[in-house]
Amino acid sequence: MAKALKEKKIKPDIIISSPAKRTKLTVNGLLKELGFKTKTTYADELYLADPNTILSVVKEINDKYDFVFIIGHNPGLTEFANLMSDADIENIPTLGIVALKCKIKKWKEYGYHNASMEFFIYPKMFKE
Repeated sequence: MAKALKEKKIKPDIIISSPAKRTKLTVNGLLKELGFKTKTTYADELYLADPNTILSVVKEINDKYDFVFIIGHNPGLTEFANLMSDADIENIPTLGIVALKCKIKKWKEYGYHNASMEFFIYPKMFKE
């Protein structure tokens, strides 16, 4: 998945992750494979969070950050992606990535149905 992100020239300004062991492994693996250092914070409230909780975390992001990775758990992340955008995703699998784009000036303005899905990729797409 890191290779796909490299090809898309994607680099987040900040990563906000659940503090679970598995999500920490994902963060560390991504940073290592992508070869850069990005500010990373761990938010306890993202552990098994529902869409409303994820949205509340997003609304608290400092406006100096434009491009953010949220790393968490299902079913909350899948529901969040669908509620935020025009996506109709049944399930975001492990290591799946959904990129959402929203035209806002402040993270506090972020709300349901005001984003568009730029892409959805997952590991099985890249198996030969």
